[in-house]
Amino acid sequence: MTAYEVYKMYLALNLHFKGGSYDYFRYNGNVKSATPSNFDKRRDKRIFLKISRMRDPQHYLIGNFIFGENTGWSGSFTEDCKILYEKYLENGTYLFKQDLNKLNHDFNTNFTVDDKNAIPYILVLLKNGEISLHTCCVLDILLNCYNKWKNKEQFMIFENVAKKIHLSAPFFNIDKAKYKALLLTHFNV
Repeated sequence: MTAYEVYKMYLALNLHFKGGSYDYFRYNGNVKSATPSNFDKRRDKRIFLKISRMRDPQHYLIGNFIFGENTGWSGSFTEDCKILYEKYLENGTYLFKQDLNKLNHDFNTNFTVDDKNAIPYILVLLKNGEISLHTCCVLDILLNCYNKWKNKEQFMIFENVAKKIHLSAPFFNIDKAKYKALLLTHFNV
C-alpha cells in the first residue's frame, strides 16, 4: 500500500467507527474528501508513510480501530492492536469456544434485556474482561443482537459498547456456518 492508500483507508475507517451513517463496506472504503491534494496538505503524512511500509498496514489500521483507544488519531496507534486483531483472525474458533464456556448455560439469559437485566450478560462479561470483543462480534453476526437490543428502553445504558461490537463485527469475516455449528453444539440445540 502507498501512503496515500493508507490515508484513504484511515479516513474511511475513522468515519465508520465514529458510528455515523458511513459504512465502510457499503462504500468500499471510499471517501470523497480523500483526495491527493488533501493528503498533500496534511502535516502528518509521515505517519501514513510509516504505516504503508509495515508488513500488513490494513491489519494495523483495522486492529487499532477495533482494539485501540479510539482517539481517531493515527499517532496513538500501536502494533499490539494489530497483533491482537491477527490473533482473532487466526485462532478465532478456538478462542470463541473458550469464551462459550463462560456464558450462562441457559442460552437466552446471556442476551436478555428487561427490567431485571438492564445490561445483557455477555456485555457484563465483556466489560469484566471474561470474554473477548471478538466473541461478542461473532454472536452479533449470528444472532443480530444489536438490532434486537436497540429497540429496548435500556439500550442507552450500553449503547456505546453495543455499537462498537456492531461496527467491528464485519471486519472479522467469519465462517458463519462453522461458528453457528460451534454455538449449537455448545448449547446442545
